[in-house]
Amino acid sequence: MSVSSLSAVLLGLALLGRSPAPQPVQVPANVDARLFTGDVRTLLRLSPTFRVQCQRIAADPRVLVHLSVVTTIDGGGRAQTTFHRYPTGAIVADVDVLFGGDYRELLAHEFEHVIEQLDGVDLRREMAGGRAWQVGAGAFETRRALLAGLQVVRETGRPSTAHVRAVQETR
Repeated sequence: MSVSSLSAVLLGLALLGRSPAPQPVQVPANVDARLFTGDVRTLLRLSPTFRVQCQRIAADPRVLVHLSVVTTIDGGGRAQTTFHRYPTGAIVADVDVLFGGDYRELLAHEFEHVIEQLDGVDLRREMAGGRAWQVGAGAFETRRALLAGLQVVRETGRPSTAHVRAVQETR
């Protein structure tokens, strides 16, 4: 066998053993990521939990999620989602994330709040069970969203100081 034939065979074998090139990661069509497009794509690539969240949101035609970066959050939080419900059953979720926050954690956390709404979670029942608490007038926090954000941080790398504080708060 000639050197060029042997090289061609070896190249073919090497190509057969390679996994296919990664597919481009797409932000769900019903998520208006704006400045967070790169962050959402990175999370989709690195976090199985975030991929499942996005699949759940993408699968529900009733929901539209708008992501925005803001310089202040009412009540001093790091992020908040405001829901607008329409008689047709449509839900618009306006997600505001504090500039400079841990976007990995906060996006996953707020996406979980969106999914809670899609799942019809009764926040008052969750409060009675100790799985949610009121943080302001009409605003709730849930253990489920906290844990989702922490899981995505674990899946994507180095925890932030906010992540460490959140872990301590859930204990």
